[in-house]
Amino acid sequence: MQKDDLRNLLSALVDDCGYDAVREALEDFDPARKRSSVSKNSPAKRHKKTRAKPNAVSIVDSLALPDEGKKKVLMALARKFEEKAFMPNVNHVRAFLEQEGKDVSRIKSRGQVVSTVFKRLADWETSRLQELETRGLYGPTKSLSVIAKSIENFGRRTRQDRTKDTKRIEKMARVSSR
Repeated sequence: MQKDDLRNLLSALVDDCGYDAVREALEDFDPARKRSSVSKNSPAKRHKKTRAKPNAVSIVDSLALPDEGKKKVLMALARKFEEKAFMPNVNHVRAFLEQEGKDVSRIKSRGQVVSTVFKRLADWETSRLQELETRGLYGPTKSLSVIAKSIENFGRRTRQDRTKDTKRIEKMARVSSR
């Protein structure tokens, strides 16, 4: 059990910080390994480039799309994705990829599959992408606002019904007391 917990924590750290950063941090805990590893000033260490995590905007920018309208809509969705206004959490991403027929069992974060999401979206028709941007599917507020509005309307109707019932009862009481 403890090994599984450690593996999950390390996996999350590697997803967020990158493998090299986690490895270097772990080496700081073991002085014997630190001495034997490549020194920070060695040529091998200096020339090693750390790979930056791709973000949605850079992924869409790198896609070779002949349709400029499609690229424009994808870029708008990518900006919303970065602002967490589109697919704001991993559950939204999972729902989308599951709908697209992808295996979602190993997805732990949004950043892990950002390229997969936008490559799948690039295969969509431009009109469908525009509808997605307009309707705001896979987003936080619009889906919940419908539920909230429904609850609010139900409460309003219930209060109105009670008021009508109260007035009827009062009217019946006045009629029967005569």
